[in-house]
Amino acid sequence: MYLGRTNLDSNKTAVVIVDMQSSFTNRLLDNVRTRLVEAQKQILRTCARKDIPIVVLEYWNHKDTINEISRELRLIPRVRFILKRNWDGFQATILNEVLNGFKAESLLFMGVYASGCVLSTASTAVNLGYNIFTSEDLIAEFPPGALDIKTRRWLLQNGHLQQNANACSFV
Repeated sequence: MYLGRTNLDSNKTAVVIVDMQSSFTNRLLDNVRTRLVEAQKQILRTCARKDIPIVVLEYWNHKDTINEISRELRLIPRVRFILKRNWDGFQATILNEVLNGFKAESLLFMGVYASGCVLSTASTAVNLGYNIFTSEDLIAEFPPGALDIKTRRWLLQNGHLQQNANACSFV
């Protein structure tokens, strides 16, 4: 079941961007990639206005985060880039320390490989006590693009899943 409107406390929320690198986003269908990027840009513009911190997870030995997202990140005061070597962005990284430094209690996830890297990182986040949020237009799976049933079920049971980013707002 999807929630109604989700109001996130901008003082206790951080956004986590997972693997928005061309070597991954180029695997998406064009229409899925466009939808994903536009929805993420909308969230990032709100983060810039409200000074909501961003953590960008990049898979080691792949290209940098795509230009469409990188341009928006330049407008955000608090952005940290973290290289990871595993699906789980917490494993062998400083992600938890960075999030603690931001005083984040809730995490809004955006990115690719929803059933792999996004899900692995979100699962550890839940185990560490974070509240997790996302929407179906902020994360994508490699072709065809839609979330698989297992990933959707996990997100609904363990976090907050919206159909689109317009249902998420920061207060």
